[in-house]
Order: sequence, then structure tokens, then C-alpha cells
Amino acid sequence: MLACVFFAQGVPMLLMGDERSRTQSGNNNAYCQDGALSWMDWENDPDPTLTEFVANLAALRRACCSLRRRHFLVGSRVGETALKDVHWLSPDGTEMDAAAWGDGERRAFGMQMSNDIEDSERVLILMNAAPEPCPFALPPDLGGPWRPVFDTTLDTGKVFDGARPPVPVGGTVDLPERAVLVLKSPPLLD
Repeated sequence: MLACVFFAQGVPMLLMGDERSRTQSGNNNAYCQDGALSWMDWENDPDPTLTEFVANLAALRRACCSLRRRHFLVGSRVGETALKDVHWLSPDGTEMDAAAWGDGERRAFGMQMSNDIEDSERVLILMNAAPEPCPFALPPDLGGPWRPVFDTTLDTGKVFDGARPPVPVGGTVDLPERAVLVLKSPPLLD
């Protein structure tokens, strides 16, 4: 869920303590509670790996200008390239059509974003909400190789250089169940 918040367009909104597993026990009016329900213990971090996970999400968003767009994504061509600002992908590597969008059973998709900033890396976000793994084919026309940079199956999410091999042009990614994988690729030059 946190990955979806950070990869959505616009400003990510977190409530105080979300990055530390803080809860208000279902009370959405804690602003009027002066007690343990609304207090935050800043000295004790019950889940430092979650805090690091959120920090890594924020760092990735800050490092990728495609994740911080100032305009709505509309699927139009970017500059002189053949790429659109966003490609919505099915697991078979094809671009999603109206039928795919209307499929209520769909649990996996990809989103490749390009930017009109010269020499900016491209970002591919693969999401699988299904309870089973999903093989995801990367279309060759989106270029590559794709380097994994964030993986929600890891405790802190961060993929260190060389920890996972790059996915070649037209390659396949085995996306684990209930996971988000972010890959980056160099600019696609004409």
C-alpha cells in the first residue's frame, strides 16, 4: 500500500507515524483525543525496517523525475521519442486496452513512465496483487535493459547494485505474489 501511495501522481500523503506502524485503533477523530491514542512516541521505533522502507520509497521518488510529474499522464508521445508519457501493460507485455481495464479479475499490471527531460531514466513499475506469482513479459519496444531498484519483497525495499541481475530487452520478470517491483532503464535514444 505504501508503494502505491509513493508511486501515484501528486503529493504522497502520510499520517504522522504511518512510517512507524502507528495506529489510532480505528479512530478517525483522534485530533480531539488528548491521550495515548493520539500521542506519538518518537523515542521508540517499533519497526525500524518499515521506517527504512518508507525512507527508501521517498528517496526513490526524489531520484526519479518521472515519479514527480507536474502534469497528468495522458498517454501522449513524449518529445521526439516514440514513447508515450505512460504505457499501461498487461502481464503478457501488451498495452492494456478497454477490455483489460474492464477485467474485474485482473490482479497484475505494469506502468512504464517516460519523461521529456533529456537523458532522464525511464521507470517501469510492475504490480501484482494476486495471491500467486505472475510472470511478466517486458515488451521489446520499450527498450532496456531494465535494472531492478526497488522490490517490496525485501525488508527495506531497496535493491543494491548487482543484487539482482538486469532484465534484458524483451525479457521476463517473475513477479512474486502481492509485490511491487520498480525497474529503471537508460533513456531510449533515437
